[in-house]
Amino acid sequence: MKHALKILAAAVSMSLAVLTTPAVAAPEEETVSNAYLHLDGAMDEWASPPALRLPSSYHGGPLDSWDNSVTYDNALVIIAYANRKDNADSLDRAKTMGDALLQMQAKDPIGDGRVRNAYGPEHLFDANGVPNIQTWGSASGNQTWAGMALAHLAHVTKDAKYRDGALRIGEWLLRETSDTRGTGGFTAGYGSDGKKLEWNSTEHNIDMVGLFGMLHQLTNDDKWSNACEQARGFVKSMWDEKEGRFHIGTESDGVTINRDEYVPEDVQSWGYLALRSESYARALDWAVANVETTDNTNPAQPIVGVRFALRTNPEQLSRNDDTVWLEGTAHMALALRVSGTEEHKQKASAYLDSIHKEQLHGPNADGKGIQANSKEGFSGGDDVNYTSLHTGATAWYIMAKQELNPFHLAAK
Repeated sequence: MKHALKILAAAVSMSLAVLTTPAVAAPEEETVSNAYLHLDGAMDEWASPPALRLPSSYHGGPLDSWDNSVTYDNALVIIAYANRKDNADSLDRAKTMGDALLQMQAKDPIGDGRVRNAYGPEHLFDANGVPNIQTWGSASGNQTWAGMALAHLAHVTKDAKYRDGALRIGEWLLRETSDTRGTGGFTAGYGSDGKKLEWNSTEHNIDMVGLFGMLHQLTNDDKWSNACEQARGFVKSMWDEKEGRFHIGTESDGVTINRDEYVPEDVQSWGYLALRSESYARALDWAVANVETTDNTNPAQPIVGVRFALRTNPEQLSRNDDTVWLEGTAHMALALRVSGTEEHKQKASAYLDSIHKEQLHGPNADGKGIQANSKEGFSGGDDVNYTSLHTGATAWYIMAKQELNPFHLAAK
């Protein structure tokens, strides 16, 4: 039944795109237009307009039957939709997804302003409007990305309800995760068991630099500029000047730097995108030198990009395989393009070309969506990564092609 719904939804979304795209719309690369079509079809899989709805995060391949809609992925999709030029349908989709987030926030059983890590999109809300929560954790990263998505919507639409929703998430983060240990910053939120996560993540604090900066821009309230500086101070404290990269974060004591397992790519590219300082452009060079890999599964069509991380545990170095993490390759490409040096722009072009190859010819390619990875493998991570089409990777590809930095509100 699911696959029949997908076919119907794809047909509906394609017809809607044809009907609503203005004839005077600015030129858009076909690869980008097709990526948006994947998001349209995924969004309409379980319900049709005007119903509130969210897409399953993965389609095709091993994760096709895992129908969770991950909050981080949805935030990326909202940002990509909201900032699409001259396309009323995409903006309507962004608002529909934003309204779904607002209802999840308002109708959450705990009612304190948070959202959850993942929801079930097939029956998104019950008869009373209560959301179908699949993963009960409230990780700081998921909270912050949801807040950034609502802030982007507030910036584009000028509708105060999206600003107010983002502010509620910001207040929750200040109240529940602000930390005074070590170099401060913010803790990692709550797990699905309801227990507080005491460690501090560089990634999460990078996200908060983005959200709190947006909230200050939207409200001009110094509380948010102070919160932004608190998060920024922690991120800067994780900078390794000798190696030219960011550390992953702290242990549960909030002080000891975590050096035990791996160095992730995302804190390098995201750190640069959020801080927007050339002092940290070295992190991009570190990532190219240490996590770049080439998947030669098809020798006639090698795929070059980055791994999820550089594994440093001597007993697990085999996990530094040649699986290309396409999502990460997209945000690395964006950071390299934003950096703007000729060398970085050439590297970004090579990465985006590889992602486009996978869009057309990857193991689960449909000519539209972007796979999470080039093949099944560890890519430096803890678990095997898969080749299912991924809404998050697709949205990052769109943003990389459009040079849209999600950590900052777009200039008008």
